Amino acid sequence: MDTAEYVLIVAPGIVPEQKTKKIVLIDANATEREFEIFSDKDSFWVNDPKQPVSPVDVESMEKYAQGIEMHLWKALRQVLNEIHETEISQQGWEILGGHWVRTFSRAISYRKHQVERCIEIFGENISFYGFDDSMLEPPRDTASAEKIFDDTICNSFIYKKLIGKYASKFKYYQVLVENVKKKTISPKMTYEPSILEKFNGKIAIWFETIAVRFYGNSDALILNTYLPFWSEIRLSLALHQLPRFPRFSTPKTNQKTSESLRSKFLELLQLAIQDIETRRVLEIFVKLTPQSLLEDRANLQSFAKKVPFPKSPRFIFTSNNFMTDEIFKAWTVQKIAQGVPYFVGQHGNNYGVNRFLSPSVEELTATRFLTWGWENHYSTPLFVLKQPNPKIRSSKGKRNNLLIIQNSKEPQISYWDSKAYYLRNALEQSNLLSQLHPQIRQKVLFRLHHENSHYQNLLVRELITRLDATQFDFGNRSLKPLIDKSKLVVYAYDSTGILECLARNIPTLGIWSADIDYLMPWVKPLYEEMFAAEIFFCDSTKLAEKINEVWADVDSWWSSPKIQHIRQDFCNNLARSSSSPVTDILNTIETYK
Repeated sequence: MDTAEYVLIVAPGIVPEQKTKKIVLIDANATEREFEIFSDKDSFWVNDPKQPVSPVDVESMEKYAQGIEMHLWKALRQVLNEIHETEISQQGWEILGGHWVRTFSRAISYRKHQVERCIEIFGENISFYGFDDSMLEPPRDTASAEKIFDDTICNSFIYKKLIGKYASKFKYYQVLVENVKKKTISPKMTYEPSILEKFNGKIAIWFETIAVRFYGNSDALILNTYLPFWSEIRLSLALHQLPRFPRFSTPKTNQKTSESLRSKFLELLQLAIQDIETRRVLEIFVKLTPQSLLEDRANLQSFAKKVPFPKSPRFIFTSNNFMTDEIFKAWTVQKIAQGVPYFVGQHGNNYGVNRFLSPSVEELTATRFLTWGWENHYSTPLFVLKQPNPKIRSSKGKRNNLLIIQNSKEPQISYWDSKAYYLRNALEQSNLLSQLHPQIRQKVLFRLHHENSHYQNLLVRELITRLDATQFDFGNRSLKPLIDKSKLVVYAYDSTGILECLARNIPTLGIWSADIDYLMPWVKPLYEEMFAAEIFFCDSTKLAEKINEVWADVDSWWSSPKIQHIRQDFCNNLARSSSSPVTDILNTIETYK
């Protein structure tokens, strides 16, 4: 007979049979409820969803994740080469699988911490319900590997394995998947390209069909660099080569999971890895490793040899394809083995700034990483690749909107409860609106994130509309025209857009709940200046007070010498501009070729 006092819930949809048991929720992702979690008095929580995770806990999780990642990589090159009968270098395997290994290490660290925290608070006399995970399939590639950590069955599987290692006294009960009513999640919003984007896309398709016969085998591969469309073309022409716009999709091989292959993978890892903590999570790692690294590896390598890329490129330069483009990665690994230099451009914000994300996999695996203004051992400073020489917005023109830009809900691969964090931020934005003067509130355009599901955006809109914020954008339109028509822009997270707006000298404010503990030491003084100048905020009430204060004459406040000096100092380090972007790129690449 089960005498446990508590029932631990790790995934939504599980309803314990014993109604008298005390419910313990592992985190907000374990329930289908949304804002109601903040007033929940019937459940117990491993971590209070109303409170952010402590810096001490984050430090502990980061240290554990780094250890797992390090011990995995000590073995993976040898093991994967043995399985596939290849001789791929350490750099090559980290290009192919580095993002997956890091994502796994962080995701497991968070969940292991939650299990240990549960034991610390409630002891081990707990019942645990989990789904039947016998039909759980590994992700196909790196892109789907990140999303799998939001999958209900996957999370049930992970927690079952972790509890078996760290809390063996927990009593486990299996719930059949078919007996559980699954919540239907609407798809993400569909982004609608601008007229200019559609026009440029048609030009690219037309040009590629004609120019393919004139391409050279020694051309540099310049692919999705983040440079503006015409700047990327000028970069190719400066190299005396035609621009490329290759269009192909990763072949769907419909590979079935090979249990024998994965058993061998596990066996070899167990032989190669001695670290106790890493050995405890190897079964999970092997089960969830993407097929692109195992069953599909040979097919991807074969297909990479047939893509319309140069045979002997002078160099490779991308700012987008380094993570989830499996064909590009397979082709790049073949070329770096021949000594081809590989350059990666900064993809957005937080690079070199967020100490929990730095150095990134792409920084470590590139010949040189090209940044938007900062530098370190791996990197060389350039400029904001998306807008090398931005046009400074004129103070003239009719602009009425207060544009508030919301973040997306992150997958649960961070060191904090991503759902609770997302909902807390939504409540902060609701509080911000409630504190604005009514006439300002009527000018609000609330930009929801296109990466969110339709359901999540409707949820936030329902919260916000109670405050008479009448304008909404669901993230399916180009952002630039919305910014250009806005009197003041507010980012509700530490966004790439902040750097772009500050570089264009657009009046911009930022708010996020985290303090500056997540920042690298070198950049903290820059952020402290921004907070002291009341450009960045952690408190929505104080942000509302600032908006109310400056709204009547935003341009006078923004153009004041104090604000402009601090803005320029910030941009000089994180968001530089360039009047000769093509020359700057070529000079940098020539230095490190």
